[in-house]
Amino acid sequence: MPWYMVILVSAGVAWLVLVVCLLVVMCSVTKNTGGFAPGWQLRCTRCGRTRDAGEAGLVRYKAASASKRTLGFCRGCRGFRWLAVERVPDEAEHHHGAQVQA
Repeated sequence: MPWYMVILVSAGVAWLVLVVCLLVVMCSVTKNTGGFAPGWQLRCTRCGRTRDAGEAGLVRYKAASASKRTLGFCRGCRGFRWLAVERVPDEAEHHHGAQVQA
């Protein structure tokens, strides 16, 4: 076999190993965290529709941000809109303002 074929085959094997390692890491992250963006959601700035960020294909691992927006398709508006990337609100925040009647 010529020397250049050996180099091409070696490069192909290296890429295959790299892709397999990447898939193993991605599966591990998904299994341990519950997705690629646990605790994050996308909210349409026009209609307010929300969607889990991991389902939309976002990857946020140990991320923090004050305000982030990305251009994406909103199924509620049926068009491309600015989507706010934000943390999923806690249940305690929703019930904190409600007063308990005794």
